[in-house]
Amino acid sequence: SYLRKNPLQRPDLLQLTHDVPRGQLVAEPEGTGSSIYGILEHVAESQGVYLRSALGKVDGLSEALRSVRQGPDDLPAALTRLWQVTCTHLEAMTEAERQQTVRRTAR
Repeated sequence: SYLRKNPLQRPDLLQLTHDVPRGQLVAEPEGTGSSIYGILEHVAESQGVYLRSALGKVDGLSEALRSVRQGPDDLPAALTRLWQVTCTHLEAMTEAERQQTVRRTAR
């Protein structure tokens, strides 16, 4: 299931973010690539897009993503909050909600 496969759910990944100094989180690698923070921010944003496209509105998601975007200083707590919002929403869904198709409106 999505809950078991989501990379932000992994306690070891979240624990690693506690132990990485801020300078290392934001350091850009030589050549091409993203910082550790940039990668984790991308994973968080991707999770938000996935949830919204699959489920529609998710209470608390915008605020949780905003916390991640604010920078690496509180990254472990922000990622933990994002995961909690995700789990809370998915676990609370009824079987009927899981079977629904989310209809999108044209922008």
